[in-house]
Amino acid sequence: MIQFQKHFLLIFSLCFSLLAACKVKDNNSVSKSVSNDSLFLSIDKSPCFGACPTYTMVIYSNGGKSTLSGKKFTKNLGKFEYVFSDDQIKDLKVKITEADFFNLKDSYDDDKVMDLPMATVDVFMGGVRKKVVGRYETPKEFRVFETYLDSLASLPMWQKVKPPVGDD
Repeated sequence: MIQFQKHFLLIFSLCFSLLAACKVKDNNSVSKSVSNDSLFLSIDKSPCFGACPTYTMVIYSNGGKSTLSGKKFTKNLGKFEYVFSDDQIKDLKVKITEADFFNLKDSYDDDKVMDLPMATVDVFMGGVRKKVVGRYETPKEFRVFETYLDSLASLPMWQKVKPPVGDD
């Protein structure tokens, strides 16, 4: 019996150590392919039970290069690219300031509320990174900023990315 307890304790400890060593998803990262050095802004809009726009838009600081992946209920469906001008980036910075983005709470949510879309906005500006998850009882400033980002994602300026030859 003592031998069994030793083996059980050893196996349990090993399993627990392996689980503890596994990296849990980092909620402060935007994407594994996006570094803090190049990210300027990203928004990820989740679906709802209705016709909510679902997309991911990422804008990089290196020359305003951006990507858009329209998933559902948005004018731009599929993968797109665009390069924001310096003036457009300045306008975005003004909107970030007007939203008082860096002073917002990290999360506006309620687990009991199921049928609302979630907007996750991540901004890296002035050496500071801030991520806000908004789904329930978001302040007006966040909603106005989110609507502005929605309008950018719906503009016809985006250029459709053609899949590489051989990718079907």
